[in-house]
Amino acid sequence: MIGTGSGQFEAAVNYGLDGFAQSIIIADFNRDSKWDVAVASFIPDTNENKVSVLQGNGDGTLKANIQYEVGAQPLSASVADFNGDGKLDAAVANYGDQSISLLLGKGDGKFEDAVHYAVGSNPISIAVGDLNRDGKPDIVVANFGQSGGGSYSISVLKGNGDGTFQPAVHHPVGDKPRSVVVGDFNGDGKPDVAVANAGANTVAVLLGAGDGTFPTMKIHTGDANVASPRSLAAADFNNDGKLDLAIANTGGAKKVYLLQGKGDGTFQAGDNTYGAAGSTSPGGCDGEEVAPDEQPDQLGQMQAISVVLKKVAYNVAQNQNQCLTAARKVAKGCRDVGKTKWSLFKAGFQPFKN
Repeated sequence: MIGTGSGQFEAAVNYGLDGFAQSIIIADFNRDSKWDVAVASFIPDTNENKVSVLQGNGDGTLKANIQYEVGAQPLSASVADFNGDGKLDAAVANYGDQSISLLLGKGDGKFEDAVHYAVGSNPISIAVGDLNRDGKPDIVVANFGQSGGGSYSISVLKGNGDGTFQPAVHHPVGDKPRSVVVGDFNGDGKPDVAVANAGANTVAVLLGAGDGTFPTMKIHTGDANVASPRSLAAADFNNDGKLDLAIANTGGAKKVYLLQGKGDGTFQAGDNTYGAAGSTSPGGCDGEEVAPDEQPDQLGQMQAISVVLKKVAYNVAQNQNQCLTAARKVAKGCRDVGKTKWSLFKAGFQPFKN
């Protein structure tokens, strides 16, 4: 859907994909200054697992998709330049075979065949950051399933800077970690990791030592507004210079909850819950600017998708969905695909609208 620049959106245009779309990333894969789209999807009956890349025309429309094989049941994807060649690459968490798939970009919108790395059980969320501050992007994955010892974990893979990664190192977290994000939550200049633990109704923050290890973990617990959290987004929503968290909950009131960061790796509990009336379980959230005021808005994704502009919920469409994101440029202001406004994209059983 093309943004009007005021938090409203034009009518959706559908693009068909095979199977169930699970995750979407928006980036300029062919370096033509036009937004492209990559979608992870799978077909259970035929065991087909794909990443589909649709190159943007620059006018809000997309070309036909090109597909790449990845691991079983790809559920989450992220993008970065993993080999330092100035071309964007993609990493995908494969829920069905305990792996991630890395697709190195050629710079023309096409990718090399996927290379796979082992992680923990049922990887369900993937994030990228320079966790050891060596200038090379690393990967962190939330593993929804239990390990052989019965514990839950995240997996950290340090990047070598050439498109390869060191073996995964696992760090224990709470029950059923569902979403992971990277950010500096205690203001010490070292990347930390926040995890939504759906089975424990908690948020864990693993404070980074700056070398890719996480010696300290702080748990936000006992908060009734954290109810089966499914997705996290990190941004400074209240402009106090401290990272906050937006949480999409599938339990309780099934709303997006804003946790205000204290700047020490902990959060202030409150009643900042948002969602459109009659909405059902949120599937995800993102912290991006939708209205052109240079402030991050919360994108809460539900079966009836809601966009939360500060404190106003705007119902977008009725559908079951797995992911939601907004196009973003480094330059301030509002942008969309090929125009000067933001665009909102969603993926689901239809399976993808822009």
